[in-house]
Order: sequence, then structure tokens, then C-alpha cells
Amino acid sequence: MSKLNVVIPMKEPNGSKTRLNEALTPEQRTTLANLLFEGVLSFFRDLPGDHGLLVVTDSERIAEVARSFDAAVLVEENPEGESAAAEKAAQWSVEHGYDAQVVVPGDMADLDQAEVLSLFNF
Repeated sequence: MSKLNVVIPMKEPNGSKTRLNEALTPEQRTTLANLLFEGVLSFFRDLPGDHGLLVVTDSERIAEVARSFDAAVLVEENPEGESAAAEKAAQWSVEHGYDAQVVVPGDMADLDQAEVLSLFNF
């Protein structure tokens, strides 16, 4: 069976969720992004099965939150976007004994445990 690493790229949430500009203030959008990120971390931390959890970020604050959820952290010194973050995570995953990874957005609102477990084949 493959050893799977769940990778969550997450930038600093200030300025996130700009499509909601008309409905939410910048502070509300930041709060929403933070809450969604913590929800994703909690979901994967508590998900049964053998998997790792890695957050890729350029934000020390996000790194601290990730660590509080027992996630490993890969700090990007010079972020180059989500694709580059996924590539860096793939290198990290291989170096740490994982042979598969899945990249999950840090702002998913409604993860379903049965669907994810089915996808992961746990």
C-alpha cells in the first residue's frame, strides 16, 4: 500500500477571498480564510488511515497554526505559486518516505469523510 502525504498549500490569508469583496470586509474575508484552513487541518488530522499532513507556506503565522494541528511545515522562502509549492512538496514527500501525495486547497468548506476515504482507498 502506498504511503500517502496530504499537502495543503496555504498563503497568508490577508487579501484572500477577493471574489467576496462586495459581501465581506477584508477582515471578514481573512477570518473566513483562517477558519476554513483550520477546518481543513482538523479534518485531515482526524481522518483515519495512514497518511501524512504537510502545509506549504511562506507565512510564519500559517506555519504556527499548521504545527498546532500536528502538521509538518515546509516554509517557502520565495513562493512561486501553487504548482511550484506542489513540486517542492513532492520532493519533501519523497525525502520523507512518502510515495504518493495529494494536494488539497486550504480553503475547502465541506469535506466529506466517506468520499475522501474512498478516494484515498483507506
